[in-house]
Amino acid sequence: MHLRNPYRKAFYPMGLLAGLGLLAAFIFWVLSLAGLDSRMLAGMGMVFSGMFGLIVVIAWLLGLNRLRQAGQFLESERPLLRWTYTEAEWRQQREAAWQEQSGDWKLQLGLMTLIFGLVGLLAGVMIGLDENVTAAVVTGALGLLLGGLAGALMGAAVAGGSALSSLQEYREAEPGQVALGAGEIYANDDYFRSDGGSSTIRQAELVREGLLVKLEVDMLIPGQRRSSREQHWSIVVPAEFERRMEEMLPVLRGD
Repeated sequence: MHLRNPYRKAFYPMGLLAGLGLLAAFIFWVLSLAGLDSRMLAGMGMVFSGMFGLIVVIAWLLGLNRLRQAGQFLESERPLLRWTYTEAEWRQQREAAWQEQSGDWKLQLGLMTLIFGLVGLLAGVMIGLDENVTAAVVTGALGLLLGGLAGALMGAAVAGGSALSSLQEYREAEPGQVALGAGEIYANDDYFRSDGGSSTIRQAELVREGLLVKLEVDMLIPGQRRSSREQHWSIVVPAEFERRMEEMLPVLRGD
């Protein structure tokens, strides 16, 4: 089975933002050649592009490490229960995920436009107040326009990238696989292993939603500065594995 990078959903939106920064840097560089003093803006575009490009590289490398760990788990004797979804089951899950994510782009585009527009408005007003109220109104309106435009461009990159990722997931032909062991889970193209300390399974239970039975898992994983953060996984359990899954729960949790 071909394992997929668990962080691949970040590649498209972060990559598009990196490309947007590179495009802005090029435009401002061309304007500087035409005599406008825009070299600083070109430099800021390069920094912007490099930052998001670095995020893509880091996500890719972290994903490779997670793939290595998942591969070792799947090839070992540690999985105690495993299944591969049928074509029909996988298509149903992809359809549900697509319906859930299909409207996310509107929220991403609208929020970034609003946030950057408000930031531009505030900055413009603060700059204009150094002169008078009229100037503050003018610069505020200009800041709102420019900030909203910048936010719309960034929001379009994020929304477009997220939509491409969701479309790729929707069209994914190979059904997903689930493997469970003592404190170990491979599901949703991701891998988790409990160490009984900073990484642990806090709760695992079966929940029925209509005709579906899902394994709902709450995990504690290492965060920044030695703190921890929670993560929740929802895994569809085929009907023929429900009884075995119930028996597996204490082993999975480490009771």
